[in-house]
Amino acid sequence: MGALLSIPIEHLSAPSQSTAPTLRRDEIESLAASIREKGIVQPLVVRPGDDGGAPYQIVAGERRWRAAQRAGLHELPAVVRHLSEAESIEIALVENLQRRDLNPLEEASAYRRLIREFDHRQEDVATALGKSRSHVANTVRLLDLPEKVKALVGDGTLSAGHGRALLAAADPAALSDTVVRLGLTVRQTEALVRRAGRGAPAGRGPRRPTPTSRRCRTTSAARSASR
Repeated sequence: MGALLSIPIEHLSAPSQSTAPTLRRDEIESLAASIREKGIVQPLVVRPGDDGGAPYQIVAGERRWRAAQRAGLHELPAVVRHLSEAESIEIALVENLQRRDLNPLEEASAYRRLIREFDHRQEDVATALGKSRSHVANTVRLLDLPEKVKALVGDGTLSAGHGRALLAAADPAALSDTVVRLGLTVRQTEALVRRAGRGAPAGRGPRRPTPTSRRCRTTSAARSASR
């Protein structure tokens, strides 16, 4: 399992290959404030450092380390484990996926790295992280979107649901303009994609149902319920 030590903060170095999403200044400041109040709740995971460098290299907990520096801490609790480079990256990816603040594209990238670089099946990744296989598969598919649409999903303009709906479109980038401009819901986006696939104009969004069409659907639903 590894020894739990209290390590001077200057004896730690960042991972050789950072797997963490971009560390935003506001997030680090927020975490630093929490650390000042509550301290480090979860120890870092580290491994012995390379010759000539810091005594220990961070495997998991880079955000906590940087925030602790801002908070003025001098020592950090850390579990020391003897790990290879590949094992270190795998552990870091799993820890990142357990965070709640990843955007869908960051989550998808971590899943894909675990699957491709470490030869894990989607089922294994899903089980290890308490997710369904379909969630993992559908999230990874977001990486197939055009760069323009991925940027919209990454910054929160579009949700993961919007992204999955646009994957079925012949031109997701073009339809994304309409979705954003009209503020369409995921369900409306799915309808827009279906209409575009049938050759209908895409610029006006889903057509509002007429009273007749609403009555037809209501009647059909009532008949189904009475069977």
